[in-house]
This record gives sequence, C-alpha cells and structure tokens, in this order.
Amino acid sequence: MRQVVTFVTVTLSTTVTTYNGSTDIPSDHCTYQVVATINDAIYAGMTTGTLIIQPSPMATAGLQASPLDGSVPLTVTFTNTSQGFGYTFLEIFDSKDRTFNDPETMQVTYDVPGTYEALLTIIGQGGTNQTRTTIVVHGRPALNQVIASPDESPVGETQTLDLSGLDPAT
Repeated sequence: MRQVVTFVTVTLSTTVTTYNGSTDIPSDHCTYQVVATINDAIYAGMTTGTLIIQPSPMATAGLQASPLDGSVPLTVTFTNTSQGFGYTFLEIFDSKDRTFNDPETMQVTYDVPGTYEALLTIIGQGGTNQTRTTIVVHGRPALNQVIASPDESPVGETQTLDLSGLDPAT
C-alpha cells in the first residue's frame, strides 16, 4: 500500500544580529556593540555583547646572513627570520639585482669584489617592515709595487718587494 507523506516547513524562529545597529558583518578593527534578537514560538527576547576586532600586529622583518664578508667567490646563506604573518621578498643588490619571493633559506654567490646590500621586506595586514644587511666581498689585492725585471737589477743585489695591497672592496 502506498502512502502519501506531506512535509511542511515551519519557521520556528527568527534571529537578527546587529553590530553597532547595522546588520552588516564588521571587518574593520573597532569595538562593536552586538545585539541578537530572537523571536520564536517558545522564546522572544534579546541579548547583548561586545565584539572587539583588534588590528593585526605589525610583522617584523628578520634576516640572518652568513658570512657577512669574505673573498671572491663568496657564497652567503640568507635565512628569513621574520616574525608575524605577511608576504616576504628578498632583494639582492649586486651585479644581477635579483628578487626572491617568500624566501626561507637561500644561498647567493658573489663573484665580483664590492660592498653589496640585501633588503628583506615583509608586507602584512599590520603594515610593512624592512631590514637590511651589508655584504663585503674582498678581491685579490692590487699590488702597490711594480716588480722590476731581472735584467734591470744588478747581479747579486737584494730586491725588497712591498706586497701590501689595496682591497678593491674597501
């Protein structure tokens, strides 16, 4: 035997929630007075509370580099030690001017003597923060003394050479 079943949907309650008098859900940091009004067959009433949306904390950029100086070719390991939530990128200002997105740990090799800068930037809801570090790459010293050829020096005479040099990175 076949039976007919009928479903009836009855709305038993309505709930209206307001934030500082508006039904729009807030997203800005602020303190909101929340009012929930309930109206159904067995209860009618309201309750209130406070919603506090605090601003996101400022992210703090952190960058460790090791070693900070050395001779060519110099391989430097960069480690992102930033605190907080955000998008990070590392800019290496060298002969290639490179940018790396969301770096954790990475290595860069410097092949040309000089003083270079690395800049790590973190951008989050709390704002932007940066940190810089300087890398010094030393080259082979340039000799300050011109060495005389053997035929310009009398036989048996002692020649003293000044092998001090200038570091092209300084």
